[in-house]
Amino acid sequence: MRPASIVTFERLLLLMIVLGLVGAVLSWDTTAAAYAAQGLSEGVLIAAYAVALAVSLLLLWLIARRGSNVARWVYVVLCLAGLAVSLTTVGALLRQPLPALLMQAAQLLLTIFSVVLLFRADASAWFSRSGSAPAD
Repeated sequence: MRPASIVTFERLLLLMIVLGLVGAVLSWDTTAAAYAAQGLSEGVLIAAYAVALAVSLLLLWLIARRGSNVARWVYVVLCLAGLAVSLTTVGALLRQPLPALLMQAAQLLLTIFSVVLLFRADASAWFSRSGSAPAD
């Protein structure tokens, strides 16, 4: 049976994925314009979103269903990198439409909380056990 921290993490990550998709739709014009200014097409933008979604779902499965400690650390590093980028691009974030800005702010807070959940005692036991856990 999966610990409460891992179940909550899984739900939070699913929520963050949904918020990310909603935020992508809400900020599509702004993001597409920024890509176009760099000479990149909307196809590249779609591919970037698809890769990000695939990586998120893979990490979700590896962490929440398989108990992979390596995936946990990959997730933490990616979250820290994302937070660092967000801090360096505050100006650009503030130019987003208000709904997209709120979605991104919610995602940042949920990201921090999701990382904390991965280091609670019950989650640490989940990652340190031997063998793979059955999906429940």
